[in-house]
Amino acid sequence: MKSLLLSLLSLLSLTVSAQSYSEIISLVRGNSQLRAVSSSIQAQKDAAETDLTLADPTVELGYQLGFPRADVPNRTQVTVTQELDFPTLSGRKKSVAAETQRLLDCEYGVAEYQAVVEARQLLAELTYCNIRIGEMTRRELAARQLADTYQRALEKGTATAIDVNKAEIEVRNFAAERQLAETERAALLTQLSAMCDRPVDYADTVYHTNPLPADFSAWFSEMQSRHPQLLQSAQAVILAKENVRLEKSNTLPRISVGYANELVRGNNYHGAVVGLSIPLWGNKRKMKAAQSAVAQAEEQQKSELLKLRADYQQQYLRAKQLHEISETTRATLARHDNRPLLLKSLTAGRLSLIDYLSELSYCYDLIDKIHDADRAAALSAAAF
Repeated sequence: MKSLLLSLLSLLSLTVSAQSYSEIISLVRGNSQLRAVSSSIQAQKDAAETDLTLADPTVELGYQLGFPRADVPNRTQVTVTQELDFPTLSGRKKSVAAETQRLLDCEYGVAEYQAVVEARQLLAELTYCNIRIGEMTRRELAARQLADTYQRALEKGTATAIDVNKAEIEVRNFAAERQLAETERAALLTQLSAMCDRPVDYADTVYHTNPLPADFSAWFSEMQSRHPQLLQSAQAVILAKENVRLEKSNTLPRISVGYANELVRGNNYHGAVVGLSIPLWGNKRKMKAAQSAVAQAEEQQKSELLKLRADYQQQYLRAKQLHEISETTRATLARHDNRPLLLKSLTAGRLSLIDYLSELSYCYDLIDKIHDADRAAALSAAAF
């Protein structure tokens, strides 16, 4: 009995010191894993801006000896040229870099969303464990009181050893269930603490889930414009199309302009030089590859949308049905809860201990089904 009361006091003290649901979600959003993702994405965004300038200018120096030296003077040549490419001048490269950075931002959004959903599921599991521990603790306490009563009755000769043994087994059964829930709770807290980069505790016994939408189709249509995975697939299409525009600009000739100076004894030649590079072979089949990438990105976007809708609809229907099961079962238990009557009959001697425990198990089984349905519904609603 003393250890049981200590367990109850420990559970109450955890409630005071534990973090709230919103505090834990906030810790997850700023954890080291997401910071590492952010640093990696920033490095990739910086890399996307490394090829946005014109090529470096070219300087050529030449010195030629005349031959025969007595009749032919030496010649010195200096040429400075700058290549001008249309993709850079038109801003196509810059547009591709900007769209690449937006896609990387979407990737971070997906990583953050997945981390938050995982944390919500862990919190739902912890809530179930907290409920389970509280329920098993109450049952264990009631069973302990009953076992002590029969022990005293055995000493007076009004009860049998079979009754005492049965009561003690019931106590141990509930104690084992409580300990199993405590073990699972400790494992879940370890996992959650790793996500939060610090030790955390969570003692809530109420599930924190967003209300399910009344109209799934209307909700999903509105959600498409802000869901991280759909934003990522849409941005991938935009980037692929921008790459097609870049490849088109790469098919245009590249021009080089500059200044040349030729010095010969007694003469000086200088003036502008213009060069032209025609892309006959360098970009061969690149345009086709870019167009194929657009088609692939568009198909991926459609597939992502259909898969996400199916997944959400499945979770929506599951959560809705489980919630209805829980509410119906809870209402049934409220109307037909036999526990007070069973205890009254046992106390009055109209019911044996074995019959009392057998009948009581029906109520306990119903309570367990309510808790199981609530847990499953919260896990399904974690993504909403």
